[in-house]
Amino acid sequence: DSIRPLVRFVDGAYRVDSDTAAWLSSRTEPFAVLACAGKFRTGKSFLLNRLLDRPAGQGFGVGETVQACTRGIWLCTDFMRVGDRDVLVLDTEGIDALDAESEHDVRIFALAVMICSAFAYNSMSHLDEAAVQTLSLMTRVASSLDGGHAPVLYWVLRDFALQLVDADGNSMSHSDYLEQALAQPSSAKCATRDAIRAAFPTRHLVTLPRPHRGE
Repeated sequence: DSIRPLVRFVDGAYRVDSDTAAWLSSRTEPFAVLACAGKFRTGKSFLLNRLLDRPAGQGFGVGETVQACTRGIWLCTDFMRVGDRDVLVLDTEGIDALDAESEHDVRIFALAVMICSAFAYNSMSHLDEAAVQTLSLMTRVASSLDGGHAPVLYWVLRDFALQLVDADGNSMSHSDYLEQALAQPSSAKCATRDAIRAAFPTRHLVTLPRPHRGE
């Protein structure tokens, strides 16, 4: 199977899977690492399977129930080719699953940030304060442990159906929309947005329309 566990949470402890570690250590060519994180049941695994061009049922676990599919951190041994480099793709346990504690969420999220070169943050509909606060909390923990590592951020906004316009009705770019959301509306929220900008000096917004039948 090309889908393997990298980090498991077993009996209250985090463990790197020994077989996966041996497979990684056998790799001699350089590669980049893409990790994806976000709330559970928002299509993270499905998105990664599409990026990897995996047939139905042969990629990261997806499902249609209220239970989270991914536990810990998993990887696909089939590297994704982007330009002239190979990319190792990591799927992480979703944030705010009903049976997970917030401390566990932070640890998985922070670990993913620390070991990736590109980080995809998956959220829904529009850039709201809850998503900003969640990303800020997780990145502050990762930054405090990591000592300067700064992956590229790709904020993936699912089911996006809004018009990108500013307060005056003028069109905005995706970058403008993201930077507007990360601006400092008040002194109380400065630290939140400062943490995201510091952790991800290079950042992009990607919007995806809601899937539907038809054109």
